[in-house]
Amino acid sequence: MKTYEAKNFKELCRVDTGKHPMDSGGESGRHWQKPPIPKDAPLFETDGSDLFINTGVWLDENFVIRTELLEEFFASGYVCILDWLEAQGYGEAVQRKQL
Repeated sequence: MKTYEAKNFKELCRVDTGKHPMDSGGESGRHWQKPPIPKDAPLFETDGSDLFINTGVWLDENFVIRTELLEEFFASGYVCILDWLEAQGYGEAVQRKQL
């Protein structure tokens, strides 16, 4: 499995996730094919008629990447992150929805 080292969500928004013939992104419309998100990117952007939220900026402002937890999960042998979180004592924070 290919893994990615990212310091923030702005970097993760540009990770190459590959192509598929049924993609709607065309030849260059995928997020990872766009230029890197600048460090000083605004939270909101507009093209003159629509307003867009910059997802990478919003995620960086509201969440922290806990790489130590990811490393523990991958080393644990668990397949489902929800099962691992419950085993670590985060059971109350994990809510499973029955589909």
